[in-house]
Amino acid sequence: MYRQQQEFNALMNEPGKKRNIMKILLCGYGGNGKTTLKHALQRSFIEAKLLQRSKEKAPSSEKEEYEPTPGIDMATVNISKAGKFGIWDFAGQTEYYVTHNMFLSAENSIFTVVFKITDTPEKQKSEVISWLSFIKAIIMKTIAKGQFKPTVILVASRADQLKKGTRKKADALYREIQLEAKKMFGEYLNILDETFILNCHDSQHRDMNRLRTCIKLAKREEFVPKICEEIRGEKPGWIVSTFPVIKWNSYVQKVKAMKAPADEEEIGSIGDEEPLKRVTKFLQYLGEILYIESTLTRGGDIIVLDPQWLCTRVIGPMLAPETFVKYTKRLTKKMIYSRSDIEVVFQDFADIDSLIDLLKELELVFEVAEQTPGGTVISDPENVSYYSIGQIKKAEQKNKQVLDKRKTKSEEVSDLLCRGYDAEVLRSLGYQSDVKWMLQSTRKQFSIIMDRRRNYGGDYRMMADLMGFERAEVASWEENYSKQSITQHILSEWSKRWAMRNQDDGILSEADCIYESTFTNLVKILRHKDCCVDIARKR
Repeated sequence: MYRQQQEFNALMNEPGKKRNIMKILLCGYGGNGKTTLKHALQRSFIEAKLLQRSKEKAPSSEKEEYEPTPGIDMATVNISKAGKFGIWDFAGQTEYYVTHNMFLSAENSIFTVVFKITDTPEKQKSEVISWLSFIKAIIMKTIAKGQFKPTVILVASRADQLKKGTRKKADALYREIQLEAKKMFGEYLNILDETFILNCHDSQHRDMNRLRTCIKLAKREEFVPKICEEIRGEKPGWIVSTFPVIKWNSYVQKVKAMKAPADEEEIGSIGDEEPLKRVTKFLQYLGEILYIESTLTRGGDIIVLDPQWLCTRVIGPMLAPETFVKYTKRLTKKMIYSRSDIEVVFQDFADIDSLIDLLKELELVFEVAEQTPGGTVISDPENVSYYSIGQIKKAEQKNKQVLDKRKTKSEEVSDLLCRGYDAEVLRSLGYQSDVKWMLQSTRKQFSIIMDRRRNYGGDYRMMADLMGFERAEVASWEENYSKQSITQHILSEWSKRWAMRNQDDGILSEADCIYESTFTNLVKILRHKDCCVDIARKR
């Protein structure tokens, strides 16, 4: 391990070209003006004057034809008065959110959340809080609390559409949203105090220049390691088809065969390739490639040499809603797709099998298959049962099976959902869902808090007592599960016992034990006077 660290340090410490490594990540719902803001930031004074001559005034947002961004638009641009920055424009349509977490990164990024100042106060607050929650969830996967706080700028668009005399009211509302956001996310995000209520078409307004100044102050130039610059320069020559994706083994060979490597001994010292993997992840961090660690496909990990291609040519038509007229060929909404469905959308791709492998790795498609003596066969869609979220919700709450009336068969909810991972279903069921569907990350953090014994009783012992467990049972579990999380075991037992009771009305008075194993009752237990109020509030 020490040798690998030395090799990595040797590869990364040889300075190459000095570059600004900061990225501006434009976030917000569709139609809020992110792309317009991106163009305005780039526009110089002369360009703005030329545009003004062609138009009598800056166009109103309502008059301009709206063309939504498909997936993510990545570009390195020159921001007037600030310099070169990478700007990543994230599509605001919810269909694309599933892929955003692959590209949202906390380090060296400025998150710019754009919302419309002309929307209702409730909608403005909801959109900002929703996106900040999403950003927080993403960054929590890569950084520890308190390690550093990524910068967030809130931008309210459509200032040109405010009614006369309402600007002060809009300023007050912006400040209210800003303060609420800082209160909710201040521990994790550095939300700037500056106020930006902009007409995103007016590139030379003083408020737009203030935004440029804030961006310029965040600029961070560093020497990018020479090997990264070498790979970046050779990369275009590695793309030999309309499918700029290669397997890891091929990538390693291409790096080793580079005409002018940083140092032949250093390249040759990669050995088990671990240092090169870390270099590759650094290139991904810069947005130059996408490195996918494979768990499914043959031939090892996958390198996407052109991330923009992936966003616009693959993710774009794969997830495009019907309102996206740009894509005349896209996947229609249905549960199961055949190979021919994918071939119609991606008919200019010569290697459909490799594309399907890539989609599997990105978890955009899953193979519905049956094992037979002759191998794996894609199931006939007619033999597959379909259940709505509503059906699953009803069955889960009543502790019954889900019925497929068309096929006159029923299935257990536990056979349909993946315990600890079904976030979408959990959000739909809300607090009435069973604690057995608690996300793994939440269960782990909750257990860390509750497993620690406290003299005043605000731990797993009091929680179990309020759930109706005997203290002798808890003592037995403490002895038998000393090397495991006792809190996780209690939650599992609580869920099992409620299932066995088979009662519809399990919520009793607050003075009694609460038996039904729902999130609602878990919150009630944590707020009980004998438990710990602070934990309930934090969770």
